[in-house]
Amino acid sequence: MEQFPTLVLLVGENNLPNILAVLTFLDNEGAIYFVHSKETSKHADILPEIIEDLRPGIVGQYHSIEIDLNQLENSSSVLSKGLGQVTGKVCFSYTGGTKSMVVYTLLELQRPNIDMTLIYLYAGTNTFIIDYNQEVRRYRPSIYFDLRTLLKLHFLSECPYSFSTELFLPHTAQKILELHLREKNPYFNFKQRYLRDLKKGKCDPASFELPLDRTKVGSELKGHLIRDLGVGTLRDTLPFSQISSIKERDFEFISRWFDGSWLEEVVFMILQKNKRDLNIKELGYNLTVNPPNKVRFELDVFCIVDSMFFGISCTSNTGHRKLNKDKLFEVAKRTSQIAGAEARFALITLFSDPMSIREELSAGHSIFRKKFLVLGMKDIPHMEENLVSWIGQNVASREVS
Repeated sequence: MEQFPTLVLLVGENNLPNILAVLTFLDNEGAIYFVHSKETSKHADILPEIIEDLRPGIVGQYHSIEIDLNQLENSSSVLSKGLGQVTGKVCFSYTGGTKSMVVYTLLELQRPNIDMTLIYLYAGTNTFIIDYNQEVRRYRPSIYFDLRTLLKLHFLSECPYSFSTELFLPHTAQKILELHLREKNPYFNFKQRYLRDLKKGKCDPASFELPLDRTKVGSELKGHLIRDLGVGTLRDTLPFSQISSIKERDFEFISRWFDGSWLEEVVFMILQKNKRDLNIKELGYNLTVNPPNKVRFELDVFCIVDSMFFGISCTSNTGHRKLNKDKLFEVAKRTSQIAGAEARFALITLFSDPMSIREELSAGHSIFRKKFLVLGMKDIPHMEENLVSWIGQNVASREVS
């Protein structure tokens, strides 16, 4: 891909398009002009540091041009002063900013001594639309951003965060999934009878025991728990407090895991299995971000492919449409906080009618059809195929045409 000695960027509230433009189109000694408003000055200020982190060899110069959106009549003179020395080949990225900023900057750059190329990042596929003197081309850069960089891009770099990559009870999780796929789900009654009281605090955690051999489901789970926990023998009941590998874990966590968190491990294992084929660079589950002076938020499962972030919410809820819809909107919000408009999000649920949720969100918004995924109980048998296909469609090989 051709690189340019000068790059002019319009700075909006999402820094990712501009970072991709710099990494793709600027030569190492090039100059960057950030055109921004007062409202987006902090977005412009953070860009040089991130650029130098991602591309240490760059030795170019940075120029900041602030436009007052309340006094647009002065924009021409401000831009003329800021861009007056620009000549030769120029790449102008108009993805960010307002329409007024686009127009005024474009007018300033349409000078005889400037050979201008226009670029725009289409968020649907993270593909640049490039206008070479009326010849339109498309290019999808293959650039990887880790989670730390994405958080920094979106002003969350000072937030403590953590996520897991070590599975808790993987074989047991797969067995629970298998139980859900049976015609009459035997796990549901088992969960209702033995786990809900503990979750609601009605049982004494110190004396809680999970009866394995007293029920058919318990007997089926027993061998998988032994395999996961490395316990040689079990009596008729399994007192969690006596198992060394989990004795430090509280009972609320254990109850929550058997109630629904097992599904997170299943989804994580699917992505882990397909990590190489999908070119996943970073993968985790139970991601927790703690913004200063704000309520912390969580994502059940996430993965990063190139510069695209995928956040997945998992719930074992079977019958509450509103709860499932709220989960979908929440994961949409959280992925956007972490990775901006380019992020993708999904809901994996045991709800029986996911189609109604899909249709409601995508109605009138065709861009959403690839951006999000909802899988329900009927989709669970083909969950791996559906997840892999969805991610693959969103991260198709980079294209030059």
